[in-house]
Amino acid sequence: MYKKRISTYKAIGYKTFNRDQTQKEQLLNSIFNGTNYQCAFLKDIKHANKTIVIVSPKISTYYSKEVRKTIKEANLRGIQTTIITNTTLLLNLFQALGTNYITNHPININATIIDNQIVWYGNINYLNKSSEKESAIRIKDQEMAQEIINMILDDNKTVS
Repeated sequence: MYKKRISTYKAIGYKTFNRDQTQKEQLLNSIFNGTNYQCAFLKDIKHANKTIVIVSPKISTYYSKEVRKTIKEANLRGIQTTIITNTTLLLNLFQALGTNYITNHPININATIIDNQIVWYGNINYLNKSSEKESAIRIKDQEMAQEIINMILDDNKTVS
C-alpha cells in the first residue's frame, strides 16, 4: 500500500524529499516519510504568519514535545493555533499555550494547514510517533487548504 501511494504521488508531480536538494526545492510539493518530515514541518510552523490548524486523531506526550515548543513560540507571536483531535490528552497543556483545542471530533485524517495555504496531508500523525512507512505530502494550495478545513470543521466554526 505504501509503495503504491508513493508511486501515485510521484505520477502526479510530487518529488520524494531529498536532503541534497536546496531548501526551497525540498519544500515545494514534496513527499515526506515519518522519519524525515519533522524539520520541514517545524520550519513551516515557525514561519506561519496567521494560522496553524493541526488535525491529529492521536496525541503522544513524548512525540509532541518539539511541536508543542514550536506552537508556544507561534502563539507568543500572535499566531492563532488550533488542535483538532478525538482525545483530551494534553488538553490543559495545549490550552495553557494559548491553543484552541477541539476534542472528541470524529476525524479520521492527519493534516496540518498553515496560513490557509500550506497543506501537510497523509498518514503521518503530527503529534504522535510516526514510522518510515508513513508518508505525507506538503503542498502550497489555498483551494486544497480550504477544502480540508471545510471537511473537518462544522459550518459554525471557522479558522481565519
